[in-house]
This record gives sequence, structure tokens and C-alpha cells, in this order.
Amino acid sequence: MPKKYLLLLFLFILSFEIKAQYDTLKTFELQQVTVTGTKFEKLIRTLTPSYTIISENSINQNIKSALFSSISGKAPGLFVTENGFSGFGIGSNASGRISIRGINGIQQNLIVVDGRPEFAGIFGHPLADVYHSSEIAAVDIIRGPASVLYGTNAMGGVINITTKKSQVDGLKLFADINYGSYNTYKINGTVDYRKNSFNNTFIISRDFSNDNRPSSNSSSISGVYNAEYIFNPSWSINFNTYVNSSSVYNPGPVFNPYPDNSVWTNVTRVNSSLRVKNKFNNSEGTFLFYFNNGVHDVYDGFHSNDNILGISLIESFEFFENNIISFGAEFKNYGGKARSNIQLIDKKVSEKSIYAIFSYNIFKNLFVNGGLRLNNHSVYGSLLIPQFSLNYNLNNRTSFNFTIAEGFRSPTLNELFLFGANIDLKPEKLWNYELGFKSYFFAERLLLKGAFFLMEGKDFIRMIGIYPDIKNQNISSLTNRGVEIEAEYFIAKDFSLKGNYSYLKSSTKLLGSPEMQAFVEMNYTYKIFTFNANINGIKNLYTSLKTNTSDEKKQSYALFNCAVWLDLLKEMKFYIKLDNLLNKGYEIIDGYPMPGRTIIAGIKISGAL
Repeated sequence: MPKKYLLLLFLFILSFEIKAQYDTLKTFELQQVTVTGTKFEKLIRTLTPSYTIISENSINQNIKSALFSSISGKAPGLFVTENGFSGFGIGSNASGRISIRGINGIQQNLIVVDGRPEFAGIFGHPLADVYHSSEIAAVDIIRGPASVLYGTNAMGGVINITTKKSQVDGLKLFADINYGSYNTYKINGTVDYRKNSFNNTFIISRDFSNDNRPSSNSSSISGVYNAEYIFNPSWSINFNTYVNSSSVYNPGPVFNPYPDNSVWTNVTRVNSSLRVKNKFNNSEGTFLFYFNNGVHDVYDGFHSNDNILGISLIESFEFFENNIISFGAEFKNYGGKARSNIQLIDKKVSEKSIYAIFSYNIFKNLFVNGGLRLNNHSVYGSLLIPQFSLNYNLNNRTSFNFTIAEGFRSPTLNELFLFGANIDLKPEKLWNYELGFKSYFFAERLLLKGAFFLMEGKDFIRMIGIYPDIKNQNISSLTNRGVEIEAEYFIAKDFSLKGNYSYLKSSTKLLGSPEMQAFVEMNYTYKIFTFNANINGIKNLYTSLKTNTSDEKKQSYALFNCAVWLDLLKEMKFYIKLDNLLNKGYEIIDGYPMPGRTIIAGIKISGAL
């Protein structure tokens, strides 16, 4: 390990020991492990123990509008590729690609928003420009396969997004306005209304940036509406919808830039869901109906219109204390149309699944958790996916877990019917073997978590040949192994530290997946001031691999970022954020230099009527 990372880790651990002698009788709430109380959510946390919760406060500390920029590095093994200050776009430069434990194909990690899976119906991937930090209440990161719970694409992991909704009675108004480097601005407004059993939230956001290079503008406008009605303690209904329209320009690599504003993408996506929940003494469940539609236009004349229509049902039962079993069923139909000069595709496929998951308390401190999903795809047929874990509580502060899980990804419509079409493709598969622990120290003010994992994947889909003689084939395999550590420490009520470290060893060289990653963050509040500072260190990140037309390139860098919040009035907060304070030069994607030192300043206003 490089000396600077050893020093970083040493200082982090040393701070625990220096402060341990103070306030030993105080109890501190660790936000990292805040657990909501539903039976199904408890079951998820026992079945998938490598689980990180990123709170709304932690997301907002980044200040940038794009959610993916706000969460990158905040969970071990999580990395998101970026090509500039703002905006990701879609295309061949791999910006906005999520990597979890080195699993970084654009369709291999699933985005779930308020319970509904989200991906483009033809190409099977999420679109990073759609998700705005100002609309998010929390993000849960599952590291490792979760296909038993979520089905296709949950192979490397899941990013589970929860949007905001009203929390207290009355009419509340919020506004957030900021401005900064490269003529970047964000305007966000929220209207919250809650009365008795009815609550609703409406959010609208407008974002723009000239970005750090010519011909790299990005702009976005989005709206979210979330409404809930609680009939009684046992039944409630929720409606959620959002629409986003984004335009992003791609300047091209610096060694071969594109002509002025000639390469662009326009994306409009609409997502809606209707959820009915029930909750009784020994059971609870959810019925979910969701719809997802996207229209994409690209500078070269490509146009697509895709959609997903889905229904899911799950019911959880707790007949005995600490013994939970859930049964679920899911159906989704997805596809769309695409054209350039000619019609390219007009197809839909369907997937239907049934599954069961359970947590059983064998002995006083030993839990057995498992699940099984039977998935049927209208093209390749049926697939059986298992998952199993053991959780042992050594005492009320320390626990250990062992997990074996399989994940899968169904071939996309693009791979089956469009570019390099091959209707005989099989789903990609991956096995994950994991040993982990979780422990509290210093009167439960320090939480320490760790995991050792081994991932083995096969039948990964790759395109072979030279255009136009190309074809998709199940020809690639992968072995990833690594170590992850998380810590969160409340030194005092208003002073906290958190951090994570991950090490990845892969059987192949991976773009956009660093070998080592370290993140340390401090939060301190003094009277009307709140200070936030973080260091994000990256070691051995491949930005380019050796090919006939390119050389192998790697990057290692450390970024220091900080922010100050000033609460002058109860209803008004001022803030200023400095990123890359040391003005380091670095790239995440070859030929796309990231910005040096940048600044954003803004104001948050809230009020009640």
C-alpha cells in the first residue's frame, strides 16, 4: 500500500484512540446503520450484509446536481466514471458507468427508484443524467449480487434510490439556488404539504453548466411528484412520478476533439408508479405497478423510444419472532423502437419471476438466510437463482456473516436483435462468496464493518468481429477478489468521521474500476457553522487499455474537497463548496481531463405557511 494511504489510514485510526476516553457514557446514533422497521427491509439487510446507506445530508454535502457524482466513493468499491464537471451523456466514452467491486458493464448494476427497476428498454442501462441530488431522500448501496431480490441486472450490485416525501404536517416551501465555476447553476424548488393522512411533495429542478471544456455544455430540467394517502394503520397507497429532459454535448478527447457542438444527446424520460402497502401484526406487503418511458435523440440521426411496464407483488410473514419469510412475484415487459435512416428495431421481450426469501433464527445467535428466484425470459427460457447467508452474533456489538449468492443479467434487446444481433445469447452469470463482520466500539460511537469477497463470472457478452461483420457472443469470464472496510465514528455530538477503503484484484484489466480507493470525510458543527471536508484517493485506475489504436494508461490521484455551511437564520442557509482544492490534474476517461479547482456557492431557503 502506498505511504500516503498508510498515513491516511493511520491518522484515521489514531483519532479513534485519542478521543475514546471522553464521553464514554453517551449514546450516539450511527446514521450509517439507521434501519427502517419493515419486515422486508430487515430481511434485505440480513440477506445482503454488504449494505451502505448514504443519507440525504451526505448527498447534499456534495452540492453537485448529479446524484451519481454525489455518491461516487461514498461506499467501498463504488466508483462512477465522469468526463467533466457536469453532465454524462450517452455514447462510447463510458461516462456515467457504475462500478461495484469491479463489475462495471453498463447493464451489470441495477438502479431501483422507489422500488421500481429502471433501465432503458432497448439498451438495458440506466442514464446518469436523469437522477438529481435535490430530489433524493436516501441512497442504499448493495454490494454484490442481489438478483434473488431484484432480478436481472442486479449482478454486481444495486443502487436503491428513495425520493423525498413530506415528513411533518403543514405546508412547507423550500428553495435551493447556487452558482459556480464554468457558469454552472442550479435552481431547485420544493412544495411539501401534509395533513392528517394525506401528504404530497412536488419538486422542480433546473441545471446548466458550460463545463470545463469548449463544446461540453449540459442542461437538465426535471420534476418529481410524490403523493401518499394512509387509509388506516394497515393500508396506504402511494403515487410517484418524475420527468427529466437532459441535453449533453460531448467535446471529444483532447487528442481528437469534435467540431464545435457537433456531438450531442437529448434524452427525455418519464417514470411513474402506483404502490399499495399493507401492514398487520404478523405480515406486511406491497403491490407495485410501474411504467418507464424514454425518448433518445443522438447527433448522428439515431432516435429511439423505449418503455418498461411492470407489476410486482411481495408479502412478508413473521409467524415467530425473528423468523421472517417472504413470497414474491414479478412481471415486466420491455422494449421499444429505434431508427436511423431506416427502422432498426421494433421489439419487446418479457420476464416473469417468482421467488421466496427467508431469515430463520436457528440458535440464539445464529441466523440462516436464503432465497430462490425462478426467472423466465421470453427468448432464452428459464433460470434458477439462489442466495444463502449465515449471520452469527458473537455478542450485542459484534457479528459475522458468510454469504454465497448468484447474480445474472439478461441479454438486452440491442444484443439480441440490433447491433451484433444474436438470438442464441445466454444470460451473464456471476457467483459471489463473501466473509464479513460488523462491530461497535467506544460505547457504540464507532461502527466498523469489513468484507472479503471473491466473484467469479462467466458467459459475459462481448462483441466480436469488425464492422459490419460483428456478432455478440457469450465468450468472456472474470474473477474479482478484494477487501472492503467501512468506519463511522461520532467523536462528539457535533463532530463525526467516516471513511472507507477498498482493494480490488481482477483477473483482467478493467476500465473505470480502481485497484485501490480510500475515502475519509469529516463533519463538524460549531454554533452557526458546519464544516465538511473529505479526501478521496484513487490508485491504479485504468483510463485506457492496450489495443491496435491506443496505449495502456493508468491514473493515481487524491482529491481534497471541503464545504462550509452558515445558518444565519432558521429559514436560511448559505454554503460554499470547493472541490479539488489542491488543483490536481487527472483523468477518469482517456482524453477527457477533469477540472482543477472549482467553486460553487449558494443559498437554501425554507418556510412554512
